[in-house]
Amino acid sequence: SDHGDSTENARLASQVYDQIVGKPRFDTKMIFLMCALATFPVCAMAFYIIPQATVRVLVLSLSYTMYQIRVFGRQNLKPNGGAVLVSNHISWLDGALLLLTNSRPVHIIAFAGNFSNPFMKFLAKFVGAILITGGPKSIVAGLKKARESLKKGELVAIFAEGGISRTGQVQGFKPGVLKIVEGTDAPIVPVYIDELWGS
Repeated sequence: SDHGDSTENARLASQVYDQIVGKPRFDTKMIFLMCALATFPVCAMAFYIIPQATVRVLVLSLSYTMYQIRVFGRQNLKPNGGAVLVSNHISWLDGALLLLTNSRPVHIIAFAGNFSNPFMKFLAKFVGAILITGGPKSIVAGLKKARESLKKGELVAIFAEGGISRTGQVQGFKPGVLKIVEGTDAPIVPVYIDELWGS
């Protein structure tokens, strides 16, 4: 029986050796392909669970390839509690860049007409943007939603000029900012985006 055990052990050792030094079951390309495919469900789950954080990482990655972003005065934004970020508006990138002002989610109030593409409209709503069509009912509903977000301790951002500046200079503010903070104790934090006009 000792001879039989030693033969079985030798056979198993031979199989292990062949597996280690023999031809691998998968080549390098196949291994990389399987790893890439495995990341898709993980990315989809992350995007579903924390959409703003995922979008923020993507925006940050893309922005650093084309721009040198610097944020000054971040300490003026409290780590918790609701606040209204009131920003100037000089480019189509401003909304995405506002997501980088803080690690907390930012609900950006935006004109729904800028999101006519179904995918962009879905993406905007998915990351918590408050879309307003421009009609009285839509404006009232948007302002109500913004106030509710503030009362929950969340950040709301608005482009107080009501549209992109055609000159690069700050234009007159619309009265929507004061309507948002009515009935809340949320502070208004001014944000100035610079050196992007014409981008």
